Amino acid sequence: MTLTTDKKSRLCSADLFKPSTSYQAEKTADGAVLLRELAPLPVLNQAHIEKRGKRWVIVTKRPITHAEVQAALADFP
Repeated sequence: MTLTTDKKSRLCSADLFKPSTSYQAEKTADGAVLLRELAPLPVLNQAHIEKRGKRWVIVTKRPITHAEVQAALADFP
């Protein structure tokens, strides 16, 4: 199989690559390119902080524990 990049240096193949998936590229000494599919990143925090008017609030889709509040505050600038 021969693949060719387009004018924007993009490489496409529906047979080889999954949509919206990240790959690690590595060039070997002989000029070959190795592509490794990266594992999806885990979701670290279910809660986040956003500003609403003059107040900052913790936004979540479910009740959260004290530990999750502390984790959300640790990410806060």
